[in-house]
Amino acid sequence: MADNTPGGRESQRTWGGRFKNKPAELMTRINASIGFDKRLWREDIAASKAHAAMLRHQKIISEADAAAILDGLDQIAAEYACDGVPERVELEDIHMTVEHRLGELIGSAAGRLHTARSRNDQSAMPATKQSMRSAICSAFSSSAPKSMPIRSCPASPTFRSRSR
Repeated sequence: MADNTPGGRESQRTWGGRFKNKPAELMTRINASIGFDKRLWREDIAASKAHAAMLRHQKIISEADAAAILDGLDQIAAEYACDGVPERVELEDIHMTVEHRLGELIGSAAGRLHTARSRNDQSAMPATKQSMRSAICSAFSSSAPKSMPIRSCPASPTFRSRSR
């Protein structure tokens, strides 16, 4: 199952090049978290855009690569907003799903997004933001007067203030 990602690597890359064979189908299904973490696509794309902007600002990647990455991430965000996030278990999680699609869209420049960024860096930001959002929403809901109907939490990305 070849793809258009940098270097023509297989779509399943998190287990690396140390192994000669792909993981068993059972292990692929066990390791896949895309069914759960697909809801973090907005945070994942926002973190990737911030990282690409930092790489450009520090002159680590070229203006052209940064523009391609940022435009590609915007296109992915538009696709996911319209059609939802595809659930391909062989890509494991939202990070690999976004990375794979970015590679399809822009080719080898997509691989430069990982410069100075680990998988832990990728995972920590969206999870932390989601945890903070949940805590804020919980606190807001529990402290609001019972007579006040709560439509949504102010920390929710879909919240709309009544004053607008």
